[in-house]
Amino acid sequence: LPEVPSPVAPILQKPVPLAPTNPELTKKQPTKSSTSPQTTIPDPLPLPKSSVKKTTSSSTSVSNSTTSKKKTANKQKSSPSRQAHSHQRQRPTVATQPPYTPPPLEIRVGIARDAASVTIGTSNQAFIQERAGGTLKTVSANQSLTVTPNGNSLNIGNISVPGVAWLTPAHGSYIFVGDRWYRGRLLLVSKGNSVVAVNYVDLEHYLTSVVGSEMHSTAPTEALKAQAIAARSYALVHMIRPASKWFDLGDNQRWQVYKGINSEYDTGFQAVHATMGQVLSYKGGVVNLSMLLRTLLLRGPIVAGE
Repeated sequence: LPEVPSPVAPILQKPVPLAPTNPELTKKQPTKSSTSPQTTIPDPLPLPKSSVKKTTSSSTSVSNSTTSKKKTANKQKSSPSRQAHSHQRQRPTVATQPPYTPPPLEIRVGIARDAASVTIGTSNQAFIQERAGGTLKTVSANQSLTVTPNGNSLNIGNISVPGVAWLTPAHGSYIFVGDRWYRGRLLLVSKGNSVVAVNYVDLEHYLTSVVGSEMHSTAPTEALKAQAIAARSYALVHMIRPASKWFDLGDNQRWQVYKGINSEYDTGFQAVHATMGQVLSYKGGVVNLSMLLRTLLLRGPIVAGE
């Protein structure tokens, strides 16, 4: 049986530096000659000398020792009162709240819509299951299977299954669809003459891929955070108002670009984690940024003071 390529490793790729677009930046800078004078670092300033003169007389040393004994005795007498006063000044400890953890949400992303056929696979063992959960077929790791529609049923490899079926991988495995690897699980739907493949994936994992797909991995941190908040708001709006009865949104520029684990970077992961649970909100509702921009463009220029 044909095999699918192995998933990228590590899971979170390091960002690729952005290549300079200015040709002047690619020119080599002239190096300085060895005869040029070298700059020396000055020594630090000397410590200031003490203005107290040392005395060697025995009378002075005796008086100093007597004075120090008196000070020690006074400190010992006053220490209980000072300790009591310090206990009174201590502020009560404030219990710190644990970091916010959003509830787990699963978003439905249509990664193949109205396709004539779809190639699927998994990184580890997986199962083809009917809609109710019964196992129909076991899929080996890196095994490639072609899914084609057949009226009200699906042809997956050499077997025929009902028109709606799951590809459920083992815990920690990835699914392969088309030419990319994804997290989560896969729903396959026959629409008579075409196939729909829907990726059910955790929302925060989805956002990490979206941030890496929509922006360069070396973009400023605050810009990546803003992208994460906007992407989360957009996704939640479509989870409330899905694009189809089978999926919430697609994976291209029509919605938000989503490329699976191929576009997961550590910078995008950090931006999503730092803004966890944050959305754009107006009057208690989640703002769809793209709809807002479209509305502003249709209404014309904004008048000062609005």
